[in-house]
Amino acid sequence: MPSLKPDLASRAALPTPPSLHWALLWLFTIASLGVFGVIWSFVQAAWVRRIDPRSNAQTLLGIATACLAAGYGCVITAVMLVDTSAPGMALPVLTIGRLLLLGWLIVHVVAYFSMTNSLRSQAVVSGFPLEIGGGTLFFFTLCYLQGQLRWLARWKASGQTSPAAPKGIFWILSLALVFAVGIVAAIALPRHEHHRIRAEVSEGALLADGAKRAMVEYYGKHHTLPFDNDAAGLARSGSISGRYVSSVNVAGGVVTVAFDTADADSRLRQQTLVFFPVTGPDGIRWNCLKYSTVPDEDLPVSCRK
Repeated sequence: MPSLKPDLASRAALPTPPSLHWALLWLFTIASLGVFGVIWSFVQAAWVRRIDPRSNAQTLLGIATACLAAGYGCVITAVMLVDTSAPGMALPVLTIGRLLLLGWLIVHVVAYFSMTNSLRSQAVVSGFPLEIGGGTLFFFTLCYLQGQLRWLARWKASGQTSPAAPKGIFWILSLALVFAVGIVAAIALPRHEHHRIRAEVSEGALLADGAKRAMVEYYGKHHTLPFDNDAAGLARSGSISGRYVSSVNVAGGVVTVAFDTADADSRLRQQTLVFFPVTGPDGIRWNCLKYSTVPDEDLPVSCRK
């Protein structure tokens, strides 16, 4: 493995950096829901303070952590306020929480740039080689700086400068993550959309049950089908509605459910769920597949049998 001639004095003067591998740091941070990462950022700042007593990174991280805790506290409080007697306070509290979380992000990034400025200035004075990319640091603060510190720990122990500190791997992993999320979204979103539409159609089927029962009773008494809602003893069609259902209409014995409310999915508006009565010796059977304009895959299971 190639190496440069070690500067023994510079290496001896450099305090041993925290050498936890950045990948382990990332895993521990995820497993602890971010708590380990917050603690480790102070470990990094404390080491930087050893090489640069003027560093204010610890103070900045303290402010950032306070913003983070207060921001999450506000968000949780806002969620709780929704179900209380003062739901109007939820939005202002949520807005404060969002601003605090934005403040955490800004101060957190500033703290890491402060640490790297200290490292660069000490590199010039002490002579240890160091290259830190600002763009990579901005997006991968905690793990990227840890990769640099682990590299410095190796340099202090052996004088080796090759291979270089990790940098491109962070961009590769982030692109891989975006690619993976894109694949999952491409698979999951259509299914989620169909699930949502089916739930809306199910409301229509549930509201139609009342009209169907009324028609069965009417048929049992008169041996014919009711002509409209009034004949079936039902409220007017527009009064039989829900969040997604705009009307349940009886016309010529046919029950038609419309989905034209503001909350209904745009692809479901102008579509109808139609229950066509088929009379026989055993009474009325309902066919909701033949005349419905709702796509077959979004119809209730009973319609598709």
